[in-house]
Amino acid sequence: MLANRSILVRQPKATSVMRSTAVAPRPVLQVRSMNQLLELAAGAPGSVDAPEWILPTAAIVITIAVTALVPIYLKGGQEAADQIFDAEKKTNGKPTERRK
Repeated sequence: MLANRSILVRQPKATSVMRSTAVAPRPVLQVRSMNQLLELAAGAPGSVDAPEWILPTAAIVITIAVTALVPIYLKGGQEAADQIFDAEKKTNGKPTERRK
């Protein structure tokens, strides 16, 4: 019974036509002479004017932080290993009986 019925969908009428005007992109930096262009190209990509001591200092700080965090991260595993070895010492290396 539903197959015989058609569904009517209303579409909005176009009341006004919107016109868009293409806008040319503006250059971020205006180069006025070939010398200025060559000066800009002379700077290598990724080059920055930063103090020379920043990179070694950052490397040292990161190394110290990672060195301090690794033992903290591994502490849980060490505690579990200690429990296993303590249980083994109590049984003198003999396997314990399993309960059924």
